[in-house]
Amino acid sequence: MHLLPRDLHNLDDAGAAVDLGQSPAKIVFLSFSDSELRLLARLYEQSGATLPSFRCASLAQLKHPYSVDLYLDTVARHARLIVVRLLGGKDYWAYGVEQLEALARAKGIALAITPGDMHDDARLKQASTLGADTLSRIWRFFQDGGPDNLRSFLGYAATLAGHPAQWRESVPVASAGRFAAACRAGGDLRATIVFYRAMFLADDVAPIIALADALAERGFAVEAIYVASLKEAESEAFVSDALESFAPDVILNATAFSARRDAGSVLDGADAPVLQVALATSSREAWEGSTRGANGADLAMNVVLPEVDGRIFTRAISFKEEAPLRLAAEFSETRHAPERSRIDFVADLALNWARLRRKPNADKSLALILSDYPARRGRGGYAIGLDAEASVHEIIEALNDAGYDVGSDAENALPSPELKSAVADFSMNGANREHPVCVGRGWPCEARSGEGPHPSSLRDDTFSRQREKVHAPSLLRCLEDQKFVVSFPLACYRALLSTLSPDFVASVNDAWGAPQDDPAVVDGAFRFSCLESGKLIIALQPDRGARAERYESYHDVQRPPRHAYVAFYLWLRHQRRIDALIHLGAHGTASRAALAGSPCLVPGATR
Repeated sequence: MHLLPRDLHNLDDAGAAVDLGQSPAKIVFLSFSDSELRLLARLYEQSGATLPSFRCASLAQLKHPYSVDLYLDTVARHARLIVVRLLGGKDYWAYGVEQLEALARAKGIALAITPGDMHDDARLKQASTLGADTLSRIWRFFQDGGPDNLRSFLGYAATLAGHPAQWRESVPVASAGRFAAACRAGGDLRATIVFYRAMFLADDVAPIIALADALAERGFAVEAIYVASLKEAESEAFVSDALESFAPDVILNATAFSARRDAGSVLDGADAPVLQVALATSSREAWEGSTRGANGADLAMNVVLPEVDGRIFTRAISFKEEAPLRLAAEFSETRHAPERSRIDFVADLALNWARLRRKPNADKSLALILSDYPARRGRGGYAIGLDAEASVHEIIEALNDAGYDVGSDAENALPSPELKSAVADFSMNGANREHPVCVGRGWPCEARSGEGPHPSSLRDDTFSRQREKVHAPSLLRCLEDQKFVVSFPLACYRALLSTLSPDFVASVNDAWGAPQDDPAVVDGAFRFSCLESGKLIIALQPDRGARAERYESYHDVQRPPRHAYVAFYLWLRHQRRIDALIHLGAHGTASRAALAGSPCLVPGATR
């Protein structure tokens, strides 16, 4: 079998089979943590010839069974001590654990497999050949972390391998602290950056410093905090005190997973938007070669789970980059390489959120966009189980109560309270459970040509009498019929289009022709169906592609949107200068990644 040369792991969970090309050694250390591997390789190099031979490798490069078999045969079988730090428990490297255990017991090799986090896994102890006290001591060296403790681990490992060396018991290192190198004095706006202590201890902090610099360039005062975990008690207390004293306008969080407890996350105490930034575990080249954009670990840790806490996902601000080979340990360390374009994007986004937070509600301009999901007429804003029109009504009422300027036209265009009551009463009668498509629009369903007669439940006399009492227009029907229309001149669109990526503009023109040929253009201007009331815009999202091909092209991420779709969002951003957008309905074309696997952790400048 032909194996690839050493390489960073790609976006596929199993990856390709690789030969790390290492020679045998007395001590072997394996871990998913690049920061641990990097620091150990550096410390071993500094030790000179005082310690026995040592090799370390990333488990991310040993996911493929063939890679595991080859590494065990060429390197591990010759070791006297093998130490594995396994993040997530046995299930994350089950084949490797089983093969290592079999090898160690057959060859009499000292084997220690410890958790890579604070979660115990009895199966790892059972697979190890060393005693519980030894396993606990090794785990503590890494749990406390830092150069001094890992230097002691190397001495202890040498002793276990039959080469007595100097070591001491692990000494706890502060779980959280202030990272002065990324703190910046600035203007009135304040931003807090939160990241993992492991990066601080391994001196792998280039993306954090670059982000702090970008925020400072935009006038922020910046505080940077490192934590062991947002759910670790000491870290929680430190973060809580730091947020209370600094009072940030925005938080940029580079820790993964969810930190939510029953009472919420410690970050919630700042009452500020929390922007989630990702430090990608893959290389930039792997991203560019993938249509998925993020591997499963990045998606789970940096996108899916943080959303449980209400964090706002931004971009990846770094990708893994391979550094020169450290010859002593035969280890090519990887480090986080800042991605400048995405750091600027995140800093700009943080500035927008911070300004928005301080802006009075009455001065904020909003857009409420309803998805025009492919369906029959009258189903704008459609989503299973959602009463879109009633939801719009509730949103407007909530905005009005919070001091937003929603004007009077918005309320006048919505169903009356009597209609809402009638629909609610009808729902309670159970008809909507049998015929869900007939309600949920804030307007009772009527028989349409070709759809057959009303079900008997819809001819209920009680509901008929309720329907006779109300005659409010349907907002969604009005938007579908373009009762409210605004115009956006072609000249303005062309000027704004020229500011976008030339490659993107060319793709739109190649797919859809010239802007003036778009069906939404009438008399030299795009026409959009929307209601403007006060500082609120209520609109039906334009078609992303050809209306006749909506079912086929709605989630086609390979095909660029048509001119009207691009023009609509340019109009909202640059002409109406909205501060925030509320999307209502079934995901919609803007979030089509939910179904089609659109690329994530985007490093390009066009998305």
